[in-house]
Amino acid sequence: MKRIINFGLIVFLVILPLMIGCQGEPTNDPILPGGRLIGINLEPGSLTLDAGSTVKFLATGIFSGGVEFDLTPFVSWISSNTSVAFFMSDGTLVANTPGAAQINAKFADVLSQTITITVPGAPIPGPGTDVPVLTDISVTPKFASIDEEGDIQYACTGIFSDGTTQDYTFSATWRISDPTLGFITNMGKFVSVGGGGIITVSAKYGTFESNYAVLAIHEAP
Repeated sequence: MKRIINFGLIVFLVILPLMIGCQGEPTNDPILPGGRLIGINLEPGSLTLDAGSTVKFLATGIFSGGVEFDLTPFVSWISSNTSVAFFMSDGTLVANTPGAAQINAKFADVLSQTITITVPGAPIPGPGTDVPVLTDISVTPKFASIDEEGDIQYACTGIFSDGTTQDYTFSATWRISDPTLGFITNMGKFVSVGGGGIITVSAKYGTFESNYAVLAIHEAP
């Protein structure tokens, strides 16, 4: 009988650590695709929302391998003026009071483009001052590919509050994610200098930042 008790005790002491070890801590970290995160596109673009309304935002990560991945559940949501518009944890934006706010999504050290949210209801401007204002800029083409040592022309379009557009290609500041693969002129033309890979192209005008356009550069055999 004593031998049976001792045997049972030994079995219990052996199994207990294994049982405890099987109880893994839950994690919210995503299983990301391979490659480096080179950009985050936030959608939809700049909006005008009535106070009390909501909109769900989507944050799409762009990786150096050319893969896109939904980072919406994992990013940090940022509003420059939470009294005007603030985020719920799932990426739902709540328009709160009249005014304007700039919003972003962030994952690790990568920040999305900046989007402007306008909540109307501020005092009506005086006569002659109700003019269209710039609300967003957009870079096209959004997806493209070129051969090594090739080139491609990008365009930057300004979008105004009345729905009209204006060409900002020669006025914007152009940026690329990997200068070792090429350069972009101040007129929006990207030129490959050798080597293949995936990069992002974006533009900035004043406080406005565009979407990230994805460019695949095919290395010569």
